[in-house]
Amino acid sequence: MKGKLPNGKTCRIQIADIETSDAEATRRLNVIHSLYEKQCARFSLDCWSVWCLAVAKQLGAGHKITDDFLMTLFNEATTASTAALLMDWGIPVSVSDAFQNGMSINKDQVESLIAEMVQKKMKELTDIKGPIVKSVNLPDSLCMTETATLFDALDSYISYLELTGDRDENNELKAKVYKNVRDINRLKFEFAKYKGMPLWKLDLHKFKELVAIWQNRPLTRMNTRSSVSWAQSQIKILFRFARWLATSPNFNWSKPEGFDDIDRKIVPLGSDDNGEVFQTITKQTYSPEELAEIMRHTDDFGKMIIATCVNCAFGQSEIGQWKTSRMVKRHPYLDKIKFDATEDDFFLVGPRPKTKRYGEHLLWEEVSQAIKPFLDGRELLWMTRTGQPIYKTHSKQPSSEIAKWWGGILDKVVKDNPDFQKLPFGSLRDILPNIFERDVSEKVAKLALQHDSFTEDKLMRCYANLPFKRLFEATKELKPMFQPMLDELGVS
Repeated sequence: MKGKLPNGKTCRIQIADIETSDAEATRRLNVIHSLYEKQCARFSLDCWSVWCLAVAKQLGAGHKITDDFLMTLFNEATTASTAALLMDWGIPVSVSDAFQNGMSINKDQVESLIAEMVQKKMKELTDIKGPIVKSVNLPDSLCMTETATLFDALDSYISYLELTGDRDENNELKAKVYKNVRDINRLKFEFAKYKGMPLWKLDLHKFKELVAIWQNRPLTRMNTRSSVSWAQSQIKILFRFARWLATSPNFNWSKPEGFDDIDRKIVPLGSDDNGEVFQTITKQTYSPEELAEIMRHTDDFGKMIIATCVNCAFGQSEIGQWKTSRMVKRHPYLDKIKFDATEDDFFLVGPRPKTKRYGEHLLWEEVSQAIKPFLDGRELLWMTRTGQPIYKTHSKQPSSEIAKWWGGILDKVVKDNPDFQKLPFGSLRDILPNIFERDVSEKVAKLALQHDSFTEDKLMRCYANLPFKRLFEATKELKPMFQPMLDELGVS
């Protein structure tokens, strides 16, 4: 069910049959939802238009949208514009070569006609107003045939991201695609006064205006100025959009001369220098005693998760996607680095899920013993009770279940200890690297976070040169500091 029919009744569209996979049914459903929202916005409707409903039913049945199908709804001229509109909305339209050629010819004719009309009108104005009209800086006559607006292009870019974005094994869009879409919507929010601006007016001067909005760091929802890093990221997104726009076949826009030389420097503010005089501790983290207090308010599985995150500098993405096969006992390269391991030493090895940068972590004995009961044939270390990954790679908020779980534990702690600080789950990731950077070296801290760039396929050839030995030694040396937390694991 999606939307309403013109008569006010709820609209039902079949999107699958017994042979349709869940992933394909979900894909069809998402496309239909997108189509409904876009046609309502475009035509100011609160129900399905007749022709969009016909397209939705075609999509629900798994059929392609073709020019032959559209010809059953419209005449030839309207079919061409409708096909272009659907493609602009991110819905593929399969057209024959003959029809494609006809569309190109019609487009060229329309562009030529409009360009001629613009030039004719300018000549008439020159005759009336005199030489002053010649000082008007007109864009290329062909560009003036572009009738789309800046927001039309931004919406089309969103459709492009959704259509071409990375998908997981279930054909679901990955979280980073949803993040990119949110970023484009944030651009639209800040560019509200440019909503009706046609693209042909987006010259160098106007584009600098858009960049300047972020250079001057607009207000956030908390009524504070945007951070430098956030403003820089939004400017990068704006330029990425412009590069796509210049290559999109659906828009007649080109990068203006001087585009690549636009200044992107962020305006500094006096409030940026708000650091304390003494900055030995730069991030808030939990002490081993505080970790022990948190672990007293959860079960054995929760204790294991917390301890593993601290031991291996893991955040939501790592602990939620780590494969159980990545826990090894007999490390094959310890002789190369001359690290004296015992029979009870286990290691977690492998690439970070997001960055794919390889790393290795020595597990404290209590942590490895706490993990073992949960190596029960599951593929990932952290699964839900229904056997699904806790970290939803295809979700708009992939770590929402982890955050909810963590918030529930902290609520219990605060109930017993009202002054207890509530830090995000990601703070567990910072505990060990912070100590390494302060007491050992920045290199070891980077190894713990797997920030150094090397991959598994080159590991055997250069293993002797990798400083994992120092990371293992530093991890072992810090074990006594974390004994209050390790004692809560209840293993012997």
